[in-house]
Amino acid sequence: MRIEPDQIHFELTARQGKKPTGGTWTRPDITAVSVRTFQQLPSKYFDVWTFEVKPIEALDVTAVFEAASHASRATRSYALVQVSGETEDSYESEVIERCVREAARLRVGLILFSSESDFETWETKVEAPRLETAPEALNEFVSKLSETAKAKIARWR
Repeated sequence: MRIEPDQIHFELTARQGKKPTGGTWTRPDITAVSVRTFQQLPSKYFDVWTFEVKPIEALDVTAVFEAASHASRATRSYALVQVSGETEDSYESEVIERCVREAARLRVGLILFSSESDFETWETKVEAPRLETAPEALNEFVSKLSETAKAKIARWR
């Protein structure tokens, strides 16, 4: 997405203890907030990105549905799903095909990877479109992020 490091903030949001979340599938594993400007456009564009991450042991379409649930309070939501990389595995191929179909249908992104630390193994299968999410929902979600995130957002204003 060509976002400069000073224009984005990532944080792990999966493990926040008993902090209230608002229900099932409402806390993404990773959240990012960003602000971008474009040379020919007069406005700043604020985005909330959510990422649901599933290891290979949890390979099924659930990650896509969880990412879709996060989309109600984000502008872009992704499922990051680990795969074996074995092209002969018919079960894995069927699951991946279903994930691709559901991600496209539900307007969430899908990224597959075989090694989380080797970005050469990452493949974006479905790009998440930017959603026009209600500002009230974004504000409420961002209010639950860290003080570091809130301070960075304040500097972007």
